[in-house]
Amino acid sequence: MKYSLQGELRGEGGFEFSEGPDPQISYCILPHAAFFDRRYGHVAITPEKTKMMADNFDKGYPQGYRPPVKFGHGGDAPSPGVISKAQSRGDGLWITFSLDDEALESVKKGRFRHMSAEFVDEYMDKATGQEVGAVLVGAALTNAPAHPRAGAFRFSDEEGAWRYLDDQEDASAPQASQEGVMNSMDVKKFEELQARIEELERVSKDKDKALSDVTAEAQAQAEKVRLLSDEAAQLRSAVDARTMAIEALKREQRRGEIRAFSEEWKGKGIPPVVVDRLVAFVELNDMAEVKALSDDGGTVSVDVLKALSDVFAVFPKVPMGAQGKQPSTQKLSEDEDALVAGIVALANGTSGK
Repeated sequence: MKYSLQGELRGEGGFEFSEGPDPQISYCILPHAAFFDRRYGHVAITPEKTKMMADNFDKGYPQGYRPPVKFGHGGDAPSPGVISKAQSRGDGLWITFSLDDEALESVKKGRFRHMSAEFVDEYMDKATGQEVGAVLVGAALTNAPAHPRAGAFRFSDEEGAWRYLDDQEDASAPQASQEGVMNSMDVKKFEELQARIEELERVSKDKDKALSDVTAEAQAQAEKVRLLSDEAAQLRSAVDARTMAIEALKREQRRGEIRAFSEEWKGKGIPPVVVDRLVAFVELNDMAEVKALSDDGGTVSVDVLKALSDVFAVFPKVPMGAQGKQPSTQKLSEDEDALVAGIVALANGTSGK
């Protein structure tokens, strides 16, 4: 009975077998697909990725060894063969390899039904330290591949009956999916999923850009607010300085008014000692106005100098000649002193209440 290796029915991933002194097997190790796995999350095997793996294989990556074909995954797993060729085709990444007689017999007997790829997305060149992209670093004979479309090793005789070499019965229906692996998808579904993934990635980039723009705008606005706050503080300082200058001018103007008031009433015959005492009282209290009680029980604002002018208008005058004869140390009589005290009390708004 003559046998030949053929592709798995449940997916596009398959293999080819050439008999001879050194049998060569070609196997679709990474069919183009997108799927989810509990260990790796979302996995996308795209034509761009498989082409990069094939190109990097031709460039001599991985460095230092030829990618092995192993019994199962693991760095120290036994290796019955090595990968001699990697090629990106329309359906995925194909590898060509040979197996020793014992391993090939195990495959024919169905001890290993699938293969699983070992690759890294970003391989670092050991000489330059630069990342060169995706690199295939090995393959494993396994019965539980992570890829949902991995092909299976099967044999058929000339009559087309699907069976293994030892004639063990094998159901043609696919086995239950492993945990974390999606069911096989046809090309159309794969293309739709790829398009959806690309759209999500585009939307994500747009959102990232929008967030970056909003952040930059917020930072710019914050800087404007800071500058405006600094400007407002400078304006407040300028206003405070201007207010202080105005108050100083008002005080100087008031002192001038008081001096003019004093000279005016001295010239009109009010005894200088009376005027000086009252002026000293006004300057000491720095009063522009006082609160005086009104007859109706309320209050009215009265300018001190005006109030004193009203008092001085009816105050007994001293003849001009007599003023000059008064010594600077002259003291008021008791009546005069009482009168001055009454004027001060009037100025304070306390007289008669």
